[in-house]
Amino acid sequence: MSVDCLNGKHLWSGCKCRVCGVTRDAGAALHDAAGCGDIASVRELVPLIPDLNASAGQGFGPLGIAAALGQTEVIKVLLAAKADVNGANTNGLTALHLASFTGHVDVVKELLKAHANVNAAQKDGITPLCDAAANGHSEVVKLLLAAKADIHAADADGTTALDLALAAGQTEVAKLLLAANAENTSNPMPGIQHPCIAENDSL
Repeated sequence: MSVDCLNGKHLWSGCKCRVCGVTRDAGAALHDAAGCGDIASVRELVPLIPDLNASAGQGFGPLGIAAALGQTEVIKVLLAAKADVNGANTNGLTALHLASFTGHVDVVKELLKAHANVNAAQKDGITPLCDAAANGHSEVVKLLLAAKADIHAADADGTTALDLALAAGQTEVAKLLLAANAENTSNPMPGIQHPCIAENDSL
């Protein structure tokens, strides 16, 4: 990869980088452009791709890559071109999981607007709400709750979003979940105190 390519980021004109001249197949170029937020290249490449949901590294299509990296404008273009908003890798990880995990609020809004499954579960049962809660992304949690995320959904170990928030010390998120009537699981994580209750007995 040429060092002339803007810190390693190619700028695609079709399947050829217009900076260094390297060529790739259209699918690989689209994945690269989606991750870099090169919206002009994404628009140019989309019509060349027979399957917008084809995966690259870690089993993610361009929508997943853009979601993980917070490329909101790319998300809009891909969704308008009928990329599968609920497409998942082999572990069940969707674009909404990735955006919720990384806390990209605007991406989450676009995915929900396109009817992403708010309760999509990975193979281990983790939902987007669990991802957002564990990482303290309170604004994402609010969006997911407004979209009717299941606050009682639990992973394979019976751990809920509230459990994960408490374990990670995410007090603000825990308060949001408690206000939405979340409950501790029947198998609360050992050693986890309830910072919200300790801080405010009215919760």
